[in-house]
Amino acid sequence: MKHGMLTKVTILAALLISMVTVSAQMPGEQAMKSMSFILPKLVGSNTNFTSTTSVQVLEGGLETMALTMNFALSDGKIKTDLDMANMKSSSLPPEIAVQLKSTGMDKLVSIVRPDKKVIYLVYPNLSAYTELPIKQEELEAMNSPQIEKKDLGKETVEGHPCTKQQVTVTTGGTTQVITVWNASDLKNFPVKMQAPSGASTVVMTYKNIQFVKTKAEAFDPAPSFMKYDMAGFQALLMKKMMGQ
Repeated sequence: MKHGMLTKVTILAALLISMVTVSAQMPGEQAMKSMSFILPKLVGSNTNFTSTTSVQVLEGGLETMALTMNFALSDGKIKTDLDMANMKSSSLPPEIAVQLKSTGMDKLVSIVRPDKKVIYLVYPNLSAYTELPIKQEELEAMNSPQIEKKDLGKETVEGHPCTKQQVTVTTGGTTQVITVWNASDLKNFPVKMQAPSGASTVVMTYKNIQFVKTKAEAFDPAPSFMKYDMAGFQALLMKKMMGQ
């Protein structure tokens, strides 16, 4: 392999490795986590549902990232299925989609298990997964947040009549303000959520909502999948990138 090509592959490998960790996976990731973690406290009696969820990251009114994922909530457990090769981002090079597919990292399943205090990052095409601990402040956000709501009027979202609310969430001395649109025709389900993330704004919109219970086994990695620690998974990824 020529030196220039080797350098390019190494740079892409470093970028992909940085995407393995939840905190650096994509722009607006922390705001997405915050909204997902607080969601079980905002859905009322709708504690079991599935949806197609679109995510937008906006900066200065312009879209800098967009993706769509399948989302499931079941009694506090959260699962998202994402095809990262279809993610649109102004901060990622065009080659990234090709590299994601070639390494088997294009399909990513994230499973949040508050009961086990862990997040599973599952890569089905690699039959592999790694896990990250849920931080104490994140557990507090899921289990015992202080929530204040203020009505902001009525709006229609995706054809649903909604009450728009400003939701202030305080956990461990940290406060976050989230704008939520609750659909009156869907048992006040929050069909849209919006939150600041640094200089950006993250918008999550829930579509194709089904109030069904997901099977318990869906919230665990497949028994046949290999578990890696973070260093081992990064080594596996580097080998894939180098064609080994």
